[in-house]
Amino acid sequence: MSDNDQSDLPERYDRPTVGDVEAIWEAWSDAEMNCLYWADMARRCSTLDRWTNISVAVFSSSTVASLLTGVHALSVSVSLVAAVIAITQSWHNYGGSAVDMAQIAAKFGEIELEYEMLWRSMDTETTLPRERVMSKYQELRKGEGSLTERTNKYTINNRLREKCYNTVTQRRAHFSLRAGGQ
Repeated sequence: MSDNDQSDLPERYDRPTVGDVEAIWEAWSDAEMNCLYWADMARRCSTLDRWTNISVAVFSSSTVASLLTGVHALSVSVSLVAAVIAITQSWHNYGGSAVDMAQIAAKFGEIELEYEMLWRSMDTETTLPRERVMSKYQELRKGEGSLTERTNKYTINNRLREKCYNTVTQRRAHFSLRAGGQ
């Protein structure tokens, strides 16, 4: 039986409260914001990875070129810069972080869609009973919690997070917090 199956419902049942509706709205907004945030962080890490790879390649080839020209001091300096960039690159693991962050963004995107479906189920004449709505909400929150634990290893960019929050707020300006005829 799907969440929207109404066949076994009594004529009258408890609908989600205003507090329930607000909690689901906030959770849906948070999931959307996290999806945007982690997708942007993944793009940034991917760009850093690409540029550090290019830098290592440029400085390594410059080392070879300076050795061929016989400028020993220049070859040592350029080779040192290439080594520092390579060490920094492996230390930060931008490529691996980009993949992980993209996966986090995708999972938050899935959770966002689940919240939207839950929201839409409340925004109809056939709103599900409160216990089903809140059961699904708790299930989503639990999944979100385990995902948040996965993000704890990363430093949060507060400026980007605020930008994503503002984007979500602007997108949702036309939505109503009213669901299920409340």
